[in-house]
Amino acid sequence: MKITRITALGEGKSPSTIKLGPGLNIIEGESNTGKSCIFRTIDFCFGSKVLPFDASLGYNKITLDITSRFGNLKITRSFDSKGVDIDSSIPNYPSGKYSLKGKDNEKGLNDFLFAAIGVKDRHKIIKNQYFRKQLLTWRTILPLILIPHQSIIAEHDSPILPNQATGKTAFLSSLIFLLSGNDYAEKEEVEKPEIRRAQKKAVKDFIEQKLQMAAKQKESIEKTLHASNDTEIHSKISQLVNIRQSLKEEIEKSSKYYTSLLKRIEGLNKKRSEYVLLQEQYEDLSSQYIADIKRLTNIVDGEAHLKDFGRKAEVCPFCQSQITLKRHKSYTNSANAELQNILSQNRELDSVKADLNERIHRIEYDLAKLQKEVDTTNDRVQNRLRPRFEKINEVMSQFEAYIKAQTILSSIKETTEEYEKDLENLPSDDAIEEIYHPVNFLKQSFQSDISALLKEILIECHYPNLNSASFDVNTFDAIINGHKKSAGNGNGYSSFVNTVMALAIRKYLKDNAMFNPGLLIIDSPLSGLDQGKKENYDISMRNGLFEFMLKHQDDGQIIIFENTKNTASLNYTEYGANIIHFDKESGRPGFLLDLDEDG
Repeated sequence: MKITRITALGEGKSPSTIKLGPGLNIIEGESNTGKSCIFRTIDFCFGSKVLPFDASLGYNKITLDITSRFGNLKITRSFDSKGVDIDSSIPNYPSGKYSLKGKDNEKGLNDFLFAAIGVKDRHKIIKNQYFRKQLLTWRTILPLILIPHQSIIAEHDSPILPNQATGKTAFLSSLIFLLSGNDYAEKEEVEKPEIRRAQKKAVKDFIEQKLQMAAKQKESIEKTLHASNDTEIHSKISQLVNIRQSLKEEIEKSSKYYTSLLKRIEGLNKKRSEYVLLQEQYEDLSSQYIADIKRLTNIVDGEAHLKDFGRKAEVCPFCQSQITLKRHKSYTNSANAELQNILSQNRELDSVKADLNERIHRIEYDLAKLQKEVDTTNDRVQNRLRPRFEKINEVMSQFEAYIKAQTILSSIKETTEEYEKDLENLPSDDAIEEIYHPVNFLKQSFQSDISALLKEILIECHYPNLNSASFDVNTFDAIINGHKKSAGNGNGYSSFVNTVMALAIRKYLKDNAMFNPGLLIIDSPLSGLDQGKKENYDISMRNGLFEFMLKHQDDGQIIIFENTKNTASLNYTEYGANIIHFDKESGRPGFLLDLDEDG
């Protein structure tokens, strides 16, 4: 990962840009020429909440161009915005507006910066000794990349390890992840001692309460068993099961018979209804026959009466005209024949009606007989079989309750024994659960490897009177000649040793890390070196440090901010280093172009 360009923008202002090379970059100048302003600008684009300079200067937007083997990024962040604009060529990381940290289902600046070094998924790292987790963020690993002036001059603290306890653990966990790719997310959290003691007390109280309840239940059940002591209970249950099965079969058989009777009754009732309807139809037909008989009888009787009258007049009594008499047609024979036919049909109908009545009476007799059988069957089931069946069930329930009580009592005894064992096996208040020590998760050779690199670089940088140099993994700091780095030396020597520490870790990351940022930015690595020691030592160490950085540019990009007076007089262009010089008298006065002074 390399920064190629840094630009400050503002309305009505000339863009202030510095271009950086892939290896050593030295930004030098007198005090108050804007060097630290650029350092803060990089930090701002890496997610810092602190503005790099006052917006009243007219510049209020920063762009940072980054290149890596995974793709390129252009980060633009305005002073008045909570998010960033990102132009990206990294696959699956599209350009757009993003927040700094990102949300659960949305990417953020944090995700893009990690993607630039090959980390494509979000990870949670361990943040304290009890294995609590937090999101791995760019700010967590930033001490490996960005070393401010106050850290580089630290005499008694590590220039890299954060001062806060939680910050230290999270930083070391992030370092472990960069080196190994393992976030140890599978590690389960453990409770703090005071919480563990409280939990133990709660469990102890719970177990004791359960033991008391079990004792009361046991006492109650033992009284029940004593009152129902029956040694032949299992044999009786077996006999009752057989009797109950016989009763159940008999009840089922009677119920089926009862159902068949009801179906037969239903069929007879249906047939009776059909006969009654037919009977009503026959009555209507009989009434019709009687009416026809009366009509035909009247016709025959009328014909007989007409014969009793004499011959009728052949002359009209009024006009004396001749009357031609028509011959009267007789209906007596035909009416009489039809009458006899109807009388015959009526007699047949009476016979059919009599037969139908007989059938209805037989059905009513059969219905009464079946209903009696239904009542008898129902009475047998409901008043004899079922009461016996239920009584047997009741007795069996009592026997089963007895057996269940015996089983429960046995279970209570076993549970009581388990509770007593649990009570005995509760951890003592002094029991120590595993706690997280991040240094134990580093490679076994980590400390010795860093120590070797530290000594090697110190020798190459001409550190005077060097007998031994080692790295203390617990303090994450250097031990020089068996003493802390500050012993017998001034502030400048601490800055020098802290810079060498950063270079040693940079080299170790290059050679060993699965995910290597490949970027180191140091503010004033030689601050105060001219104080407290002989000048020839200062020059030799200064030259040695810059020569080392020139010769090891392949370890990754390094950006140095330094006062002109502390910069070694070397042929930087011969090694392809990039020198940016700020000079208020001649050349570029500082980072922000449209100002007389940048601060």
